[in-house]
Amino acid sequence: RKYVAVRAVTFERLFKADRVVVHVEPRVPLVAWNGVGFDREGVLFAITPGTWKALPQASFLAGASKPDLGRWVAQLASVSELWSQVVSLKQNPFGTIELTLKSGAVVIWGPPEPEPLARKAQTLARILDDAHKNMGGTARADLRFFDQGRIIVRPKGVRGD
Repeated sequence: RKYVAVRAVTFERLFKADRVVVHVEPRVPLVAWNGVGFDREGVLFAITPGTWKALPQASFLAGASKPDLGRWVAQLASVSELWSQVVSLKQNPFGTIELTLKSGAVVIWGPPEPEPLARKAQTLARILDDAHKNMGGTARADLRFFDQGRIIVRPKGVRGD
């Protein structure tokens, strides 16, 4: 496709008005990956600087499935109380995703699997809020064992910061 930043174009015929209306749907970037936009379908496309609010920066593995990552990022972005805090996403060589939040906290998410993403994100948001209120904030949260009923949280100020 010549215009990758265009997601879809539809035409509407208005017979009585003797017109054709063209509807252009742009791609909406969820993150910036190597200076280009990355959307819910896993498509990379050029973005004009300054046209989008500050996007989280992403670094995914070169061989990772872009459509799968796009769907995963879109699901994560739908949990606004967490997504609004995300500054960057990084995928390590083992496929584990790490999120860096505005507070400086690092979240070791685990692999980008679609289930139980919403429940995991909502639980994380509650835990981060609780850690902020009762422990002065979180330096690190590890969700790799979420399916086993465990989340490991290291409060700010604990040795190792």
